[in-house]
Amino acid sequence: MATCRRSQLSAPCPRSLQLGPEQENHGFFSLLYQNGKFCFPFLGKAAKVHAMIVVRTDIPNACFTAHAGDAGIAAARSQYRAWQMIAIAARWTTPMAVKTSHPKASILKNGRVVFNIKGNSYRLVCQVNYLAGTVEIRFFGSHADYDTINAETV
Repeated sequence: MATCRRSQLSAPCPRSLQLGPEQENHGFFSLLYQNGKFCFPFLGKAAKVHAMIVVRTDIPNACFTAHAGDAGIAAARSQYRAWQMIAIAARWTTPMAVKTSHPKASILKNGRVVFNIKGNSYRLVCQVNYLAGTVEIRFFGSHADYDTINAETV
């Protein structure tokens, strides 16, 4: 599920960027990017995005559900929501922009960023596409769970 704060719908998508009927029937949609604007083919509109789009929020939500009775999970959920609001409102164009809003974040190769949630008790690994303005959540879990994964490939 994508979370988007605000965009301004403007001109119709160029014909070359619109999805064909065979793509629309696959049960998914694509955001196409050209000249600083996203094209929403299902709306037939282009939009200038002024915020980051956070996707795969189901990953942390599944963790919260699985650990509902654990000590500290409510605080972790609250701090994750605070991170989410900052991420949605941000316009991260470089890794340094991420470090400005989250000084303790670890910047990895290929757009990967590791955020500390709840005083480093939980880790959030994201793939940030600075040009497109998207943040894809790749992993959310306890620090112990994080130690078992490779943050650059998860």
